[in-house]
Amino acid sequence: MPLHLFILLIFLLNFIILLLIKPIGNNFVKSETDQSNIPQLLFKDFKLFDIGANSIVETTLSGKQGEGFRDGSYRIRDVKISYQNSKHIENIKSRYAYYSNNVIDAMGGVLYTRSDNSSIQTEKLSYDIENQYFYIPNRFVFERGGMITKGETLIIHRKLGKIKAFNIDTTLNR
Repeated sequence: MPLHLFILLIFLLNFIILLLIKPIGNNFVKSETDQSNIPQLLFKDFKLFDIGANSIVETTLSGKQGEGFRDGSYRIRDVKISYQNSKHIENIKSRYAYYSNNVIDAMGGVLYTRSDNSSIQTEKLSYDIENQYFYIPNRFVFERGGMITKGETLIIHRKLGKIKAFNIDTTLNR
């Protein structure tokens, strides 16, 4: 095959390929809906305080790293939450937490402690702040006053005064 025919054939093949293949530049353009996954605020080694009506700090939230999103949700790493009500001081520590629509989802090495010396250890805990509803969908260990209760799935509905737990086993340490 002569050289000029070979060059013409290569040119035609390249031209056909360019016509048939969609440019990849369009794949990098994000739509407006994809923007919700991009953090709008970044926090590092932070502490937030919620001051109540009586000028008393009611809630403290701290973390190593946090991200705030356009929809008002937050993702936090190495989180510590402290809440003080009229009866108790409650603390939640976990490796990660996600906050959205008044619900906190804590994940990874979750430790819930309360000033009455009770505690719950688990891997995931959800807390609906407004409805005062705790939900632990997996295994948990509850300790209080020398009593250890292990179980699967724990639901605490404070407003109704109801607690549900499944497959529980309780032992008393002396």
